[in-house]
Amino acid sequence: MLHVQRRGRGSPGKEKKFKGMKSWKEEDYRAAIREEGVKPSMLKQFYNNLGVIVFHRATQEGSDEAFKRIRREAVELLRVAVNLSPDWAEARHNLGYVEVVVEHLCYPS
Repeated sequence: MLHVQRRGRGSPGKEKKFKGMKSWKEEDYRAAIREEGVKPSMLKQFYNNLGVIVFHRATQEGSDEAFKRIRREAVELLRVAVNLSPDWAEARHNLGYVEVVVEHLCYPS
């Protein structure tokens, strides 16, 4: 199971800038990542959560090609989260999960 970091309610641009990611969507995380001056502690959460959302979107795709393309983006996003905080178990878990699932789905033995 993948883990998403959630905090309160709201969306980007509201009071206390990045408080409350509970109801955020993919475009909200993309906008937050583009913001200047975001603290690394928040940025890692944005990349982690976006990676999980993108991976879930990939699993809904009907074609193998679309799944692989979108999944690659999820892996890249999760790797950024891990690189921002190498000791963060949640991000490492999510990246490992996506990589294992991908290996079994894309390259079954």
